Amino acid sequence: MFDKHIDLLALSESRWWGHGTTSMQSYTILHSGSDSSHSGGVAIIFSPHARVAWEAAGSIFKPINGRIMYIRLKSHLSYITAFAIYAPINPVTSTTEANQPSENFYNELHSAMATIPATDMVTILGDSMHE
Repeated sequence: MFDKHIDLLALSESRWWGHGTTSMQSYTILHSGSDSSHSGGVAIIFSPHARVAWEAAGSIFKPINGRIMYIRLKSHLSYITAFAIYAPINPVTSTTEANQPSENFYNELHSAMATIPATDMVTILGDSMHE
C-alpha cells in the first residue's frame, strides 16, 4: 500500500480495540472498533498529504462504533467528510428481528450524516459484512 501513492484508504475488519490514532511509517491510522472484542471495526489510513488536509479541517475524527466512523478534510474549495463503514447485510430470512442489525446501522449512519455541514462533500468508503 505504501508505494501505491494512496492518500486515503478505508479498512473494514480492522479488529482494533476501541478507538484511537496510530502512526505507521509516515501514514496515520484512525480506527473505531469494539470495546469488547477483536471483531469488526473500521479504520481510515491517510498519507502525510491527507494528514495536512485533516489537520487544516481541525483534526476532526468521530468514531461512532465498530461499523461507522468519519473524518473531515479541507480541500482547495471546501470540506470533505469521509466515512468508513462496515455495513451488515440483511439475512435471507426477512424477519423484523433478523433485520434489526441493519436497521440499527442505517439509523446510526443517518444520525451521523445529519451532523455534517450541508456544504461538505460527503464520501462513503466501506464494505458490507457477509454472513
